[in-house]
Amino acid sequence: MATVDSEPLRFLIAGTITAWDPKTCLLRVDGHELWVAPDISAAHVAKGAKGTAAGQEDRTGRRVVTRLTVN
Repeated sequence: MATVDSEPLRFLIAGTITAWDPKTCLLRVDGHELWVAPDISAAHVAKGAKGTAAGQEDRTGRRVVTRLTVN
């Protein structure tokens, strides 16, 4: 029996950035743990800033940010 791959789970999270680690690319937005893709600019990321992160879950279940806006 063949298995069917489903579409990756997409997410959109808006809120306050509560943590940012540029070495591991780990971002927390209102308690949600996210990893920023290496090709995404994170120059304006700062704790306490408002932001919107969008992306999808990878095969391991990590949420990977593919679009990031910081206000």
